[in-house]
Amino acid sequence: RWSNYVMEGDNKVRSAFLATTSERARTHDESRETLERELGSIVRTLAIEGREVYIVKQTPEQFDFITRDAFYRAAYTSDRIVLHGTQSTANDTYQSLANKSIDSLSAVSGVHIIDPKVMLCANGAECDLERDGKLLYRDENHLSIAGAMALEPLFTPIFLHMQ
Repeated sequence: RWSNYVMEGDNKVRSAFLATTSERARTHDESRETLERELGSIVRTLAIEGREVYIVKQTPEQFDFITRDAFYRAAYTSDRIVLHGTQSTANDTYQSLANKSIDSLSAVSGVHIIDPKVMLCANGAECDLERDGKLLYRDENHLSIAGAMALEPLFTPIFLHMQ
């Protein structure tokens, strides 16, 4: 959850801003700069060693998906529960600062950026909450098994390359 540490965390808890041993970020931009500097340092060191680095961007979050509410509506009503995913643009906005830091590393030799959004927001407008009758998320920011399996096409080429 890269954005969690750049955008103040859940409910804007300031303690979620990034920190180093000598300083703590106090703004979104300072936190992004810390992420970019510290992650960049690690990635560049690994690249100098000739290693391949795979950075997985944050999965889109389902800001309005409250699992408990959906469960109780399903359990205690006979109504079909209609679930709507978060708009892709809302995730783009929330993740933009963290993604800017990650994208800045794409020019480093041996760095590969993997973006789950391409599989989870297939229609471009809405990030799917369910697909083929299966929930892709177990809560607002954790994938279910079906959701994780939806990402298989992103990871299969990597593992085949490693053999």
